[in-house]
Amino acid sequence: MVGMTPGTPGRWGYWDEKDLVLDIALRVGELLKRRKDIKVVYTRQKDEFVPLWRRTKIANDAGGKLFLSFHVNAMLERNKGSAEGIELYLQNPTIRTKEAIEVAKLENAVIQMETNEDKAKYKNYDNPSHILANMVFQTYLHDSEKFAEILSKNLSKSVNLKNRGVKQANFYVLVGASMPNLLCEFGYNDNKNDAKKLNDPTHRQRIAEAVYRSIIEFKEYCDRTVK
Repeated sequence: MVGMTPGTPGRWGYWDEKDLVLDIALRVGELLKRRKDIKVVYTRQKDEFVPLWRRTKIANDAGGKLFLSFHVNAMLERNKGSAEGIELYLQNPTIRTKEAIEVAKLENAVIQMETNEDKAKYKNYDNPSHILANMVFQTYLHDSEKFAEILSKNLSKSVNLKNRGVKQANFYVLVGASMPNLLCEFGYNDNKNDAKKLNDPTHRQRIAEAVYRSIIEFKEYCDRTVK
């Protein structure tokens, strides 16, 4: 959530989600740019709003091999501050658990800030039988699971936050990504402990380095399997 949507609001004088995740993304990008065999494509590099559907289009048009969506989490109002830690989400339009529905609802709510023309593009995205959502989900699930496994391992090794594991839900921002994809929640900005760490540049650098190492490891895995 970026630009005109600040995302999860900062508390205790801390940054909002849009500031935190942009900073992490740029840090990851700087690390990746050191390698000649990897091309970095951002959906944004400054505080501007990009509709959810356009983010995957940017990745597809660039011929991307991995699509990552960075976020900071929050609980619904009745449970504010009660959860902590990192969660990684695979796209699955068929998941209908209470937790999956609630987290997807929070992330998908950004479309309320989009134009009516943009909103029309999400017609039937909540329908488990949606052809596009299911096609992408099935085609790239195995590789998405592999990257999630690698990233979860590296985050546990390097980042001092609870690892809540790899889960599945239906996120509009992942629908249509013609490549392995993952939505990353790097902590709860309504949890004081998480928020304090997220506002530490050293902590954000550790997250970025874990993501960087995971991308390299995943690339090496893919290079081996296609030979």
